[in-house]
Amino acid sequence: MNMGAPLRIGMQAAPFHADVAHAPEGAEAFWLESLDGLRIRIVLWRGGTRGTAFVFPGRTEYAEKYGLVAGHLLARGFSVVVIDWRGQGLSTRPPGAPMMGHVRSFPDYQNDVAAALVSALTAERAAGRTINVIDDDPPTYLQYAKRCRAAGA
Repeated sequence: MNMGAPLRIGMQAAPFHADVAHAPEGAEAFWLESLDGLRIRIVLWRGGTRGTAFVFPGRTEYAEKYGLVAGHLLARGFSVVVIDWRGQGLSTRPPGAPMMGHVRSFPDYQNDVAAALVSALTAERAAGRTINVIDDDPPTYLQYAKRCRAAGA
């Protein structure tokens, strides 16, 4: 992954299908641009006082499936960010293969995480809050977040 590549932090509104999400009110969906130029969707719920929790869905899943999880995290005082990985949910899919969720290599996912982390870090720092990463393998993402921070994110 090219850590020196510019990252566009701006977020544009994206769709969120609340009718299937079983999610708390206040969901906001945005398009981000990854380091390699792909459109990635994130959904966030603001207002947490304990920081921001990221939810990294499994393969073939989408942000709306995590509405209940978002509700539980909000109830515990966390803002929540859920990402649609590239090739999943409403994020960019391979050209000519809209049903395919293929990636070339693991660093492709790191590009997606970098876009979400930088956007959330920017917003949360501006609000004076912190970010907590929750995943089955937190050291991997925490190390990556440190690399992002060291690169100026």
